[in-house]
Amino acid sequence: MINTLKIYHELSETMGEQSAKKLAEVIGAMYEDLLNTVTKKDFDGLKDIVKELVEVQKRTEIKVEELTEAQRETQGDVGRLDRAMQDIAEAQKRTEIEIEKLSKGLDETRGEVGGLSKSMSYAFENEAYRCLPAVLKEKYGIEVKERIIRAEIGGGEINIFCKAEREGHEALVIGEVTA
Repeated sequence: MINTLKIYHELSETMGEQSAKKLAEVIGAMYEDLLNTVTKKDFDGLKDIVKELVEVQKRTEIKVEELTEAQRETQGDVGRLDRAMQDIAEAQKRTEIEIEKLSKGLDETRGEVGGLSKSMSYAFENEAYRCLPAVLKEKYGIEVKERIIRAEIGGGEINIFCKAEREGHEALVIGEVTA
């Protein structure tokens, strides 16, 4: 009679308990069936097959352990990748907020520069009004007869417009002031 309990204990040292139990049961059943019909040569062949199965089971368990470890490592990499992606997304949001602030600041700066430019243009025009009569008289012999004004002619603004006199002849002074 075959001792299936002993076989189970020996197999369970190298393979999982369920596999060892099932294999011990199968061996026990086969032993009982084959007692009357199996030859010694057949039985030795069966032992070789069982040894092979045990070796295959060992290799399978090693591969399963390797795969389990690889899966753990991959999960760790995926977790780190997820955290990195979240960090990048948060940095992108902060960057977008800063770009929006810079854009608003740039718009404000443009408005201020535009206002400053207009103020400077008007200041230059006013300075030109103040100094122009003396310059025209000294350099060109033109004497301004009426106050210099801004005028709109034909839909366009004329910055300097006035009546004047040169060598006894009436003249018009027309000009543009640019910064």
